[in-house]
Amino acid sequence: MPLRGLAYQVNNPDLVSLNAIAAFSANDLVTVSSRGGTSPGSISRSRDGGKTWTTATPAGTSNFFSVWGSSLNDMYVVGSRGNLTNGPILHSTDGGASWTAQSSGIPYDLAAVWGSGPNDVYVVGDGGSVLHSVDQGATWTQRRAGAIPLLAIWGSGPSDIYAVGSQGLIIHSVDSGKTWTTQTSRTTQTLNAVWGTSSGDVYIVGNQGLILMSIDGGTNWNNQTSGLTSNLNAVWGSGTNDVYVAASAGQILRTANRGTNWVPLVSGTVKQLLGLGGSGAGNVFVVGTQNLVMRRL
Repeated sequence: MPLRGLAYQVNNPDLVSLNAIAAFSANDLVTVSSRGGTSPGSISRSRDGGKTWTTATPAGTSNFFSVWGSSLNDMYVVGSRGNLTNGPILHSTDGGASWTAQSSGIPYDLAAVWGSGPNDVYVVGDGGSVLHSVDQGATWTQRRAGAIPLLAIWGSGPSDIYAVGSQGLIIHSVDSGKTWTTQTSRTTQTLNAVWGTSSGDVYIVGNQGLILMSIDGGTNWNNQTSGLTSNLNAVWGSGTNDVYVAASAGQILRTANRGTNWVPLVSGTVKQLLGLGGSGAGNVFVVGTQNLVMRRL
């Protein structure tokens, strides 16, 4: 019997794709979107758990893909270049009321942002780019470049960082991003997201229903059975035994036993689900196409 799923909460009537969500509490939420119809890419914030939203549309870019923050007053957003020369990085220190553009220094779209703290923030994107800032984005140093686009980044701490991307690429750093080692994924599928609780509990999801899990810092990546053939776009959890995956055909899976079994939730939608986030086991959100925001019941 499928577990009980999530309830619709739509933040505005424009049918844009919401690509990611950050939840800093049950009430404080931030989503980022792609351009849709006549609506530009935007950053939306809610202070009442998604009942009402305030939207900002920073100029110059078409799509925003990722949001991360060490706190509500230290948030970063990245996205496509649009009519900008370099990949956009935006920073907010006032809860998302205003956003300041920072200089990435590279002429590529940027796909994801993550950090271990306010002075240890990473951005990845096209050109296999890895950027690192240790001064709250005042300067960004390119730590890596390559031919294969990187789509997601996550770490258990400053000395255990994973980035994933196209063609089954997994790279790992154990020295604060100074050097990166390619790990063996045994797949050529696009890898869309990475998340974990520690170096011994890391998940990667990708196209064609792919779920990989490592218990040894990425020395070995083991396939888990999702039961899906649709693309898996996001993974997030509140802890070791509460992990969620979101898919392109509206499916949501949950595991309570580190991926031994993935149980389908009743999502109530067939829309493409693109992002997951939350602030705890009782506060889980998923976002997707046509401006979809849902919250776990």
